[in-house]
Amino acid sequence: AAFAALWILVSDTLAHQIIIHVFSADPNVLTEIEIYKGWLFIAVTASLLYIALRRDMTIQSDLEDSLRKSEAHHRSLIESHPNMIVRFLPDGTLTYVNEKYCQYYGKTSDDLLGKNFIEIAHHDQPQAIRDYLASFSREKPVASFEQVDEMPDGTKRWRQWVDHAIFDEQGNIVEFQSDGRDVTEHKQAEAALQAEHDFALQILNNMGQGLTVLN
Repeated sequence: AAFAALWILVSDTLAHQIIIHVFSADPNVLTEIEIYKGWLFIAVTASLLYIALRRDMTIQSDLEDSLRKSEAHHRSLIESHPNMIVRFLPDGTLTYVNEKYCQYYGKTSDDLLGKNFIEIAHHDQPQAIRDYLASFSREKPVASFEQVDEMPDGTKRWRQWVDHAIFDEQGNIVEFQSDGRDVTEHKQAEAALQAEHDFALQILNNMGQGLTVLN
């Protein structure tokens, strides 16, 4: 708007000066100049709009390129993460799985995405998982959970998950992101330590009973 007003003011003044000094105020000449001035205004305006549009397109392209690079970098970090990273809907439907998670189950992402991990959990855990996920809120957006899996060879493995709830603007949970690690060795070490403790306690009890009989 400012450019248009300035153009009209300057061009009208210049046109009248040319007519007065060169063409002796001939009205036909004034009409022709007004026509040419209009076409020139359109040409200049179109050129400026084109330059502005090209600049905006370049800026948008640069932003989109930066966003793609950022997303690729983020995905690369997640894919190479030593822990299992998954995202899932509140009902348990998997929406993202990283390579570590796929390796753990010996499946591809195509095999897992869209599947409900709660429904295929160990027989005594589905309801416990549902109750756990239902406990999340704005005041409690992060929690941890231990899950046991029965592997194809019949063995059991334990995973520890740290879950983050993702909320929409109304405060409803729309998705979860989880970071999991295999803690089977830790659980086995705990079990072995407990077994040693129970064995030692049994020996002491037996020794106490023996001393009582001797007395």
